[in-house]
Amino acid sequence: MIEIESKFALDGADDFARLLAVLPAPLRTRDQLNMYLDTMDRRIKTSNGSLRLRIAQNRAWLTLKRRIPSNLPGVFEAVEFEEETPRDEAVAWVEKRGILRPPEGPGFSGILELFKGDQLGVVAWSRTLRRAFDIGEGGIVLEADQTVFGDGSVDYELEIESADSELALGVVTGLARRAGIKLKAQSRTKHARAIAHAGDRPMLIPGKMLSPDIDKATWPR
Repeated sequence: MIEIESKFALDGADDFARLLAVLPAPLRTRDQLNMYLDTMDRRIKTSNGSLRLRIAQNRAWLTLKRRIPSNLPGVFEAVEFEEETPRDEAVAWVEKRGILRPPEGPGFSGILELFKGDQLGVVAWSRTLRRAFDIGEGGIVLEADQTVFGDGSVDYELEIESADSELALGVVTGLARRAGIKLKAQSRTKHARAIAHAGDRPMLIPGKMLSPDIDKATWPR
């Protein structure tokens, strides 16, 4: 499938808090560990791909993306293939006590050989607390992300998945005006930011389901 997302960066925690204050109660809040996989010689990256293993509190899934160039600021397009994988097996692989099951979907056929012989490893990671909001405009769901990276840095981002990028821009512009904050078009994917902010912090597997009013000062543990 073709994924089209509009992404906007916030300046910091204070602006993020101001934005949350003007939004309704979230539909859901999800804690997710995002691991970007590749070979030592970066075969996936050099083929214009990005392979992510994501583990949340109650599920895990693999996503393969191949970027499509976009001339619109903050708009990211990609051909995307996604497949669920057993969470317990994904956790076991991360903890180096099991193997990662190869995906079965046809979209992954070009990289299946990389799942053999431990060729894949985690080249970067991030952990995101994602809040999803129904803002009642054209069926759009807004996702507000607080993400920590391997070097301990944190950033804040809004995402709207919609083919109508002008509608997405109008929605976030109105919200920013109400919150009294400024937004800027995101210029890098989470994968690229994870590479830029790689570090030696340990990856922590998300545990129990989180409350929508989670205390940001205590996350991630």
